[in-house]
Amino acid sequence: MVVYPFSKTTDWYLMSKDARQGMMNEHIRLGRQFEEVKQLLLYCTGLQDQEFVVAYETPDLVRFSELVIALRSTEARRYTLRDTPILTGIYRLPEDLAGIFS
Repeated sequence: MVVYPFSKTTDWYLMSKDARQGMMNEHIRLGRQFEEVKQLLLYCTGLQDQEFVVAYETPDLVRFSELVIALRSTEARRYTLRDTPILTGIYRLPEDLAGIFS
């Protein structure tokens, strides 16, 4: 799992909702080309300094990296203010972890 917060620039919010949605639609189209990478976008305005948190679940970090490179080549990237820190982890069921700590 890969999770990171991100914030958009002021110019992003000064554009019309339709313009922003058009750019996000491009992201959605690109993301669908990477079927093995599941994505969840959370709006979190008002919590710390992030406006969004995005989480990706994938068995293949190389494929995830390819997705990120593709997304960073879009017009919407111009309006990303910050997208760090990037946190990664390995998914484990609670019962699998129980043996580690006992």
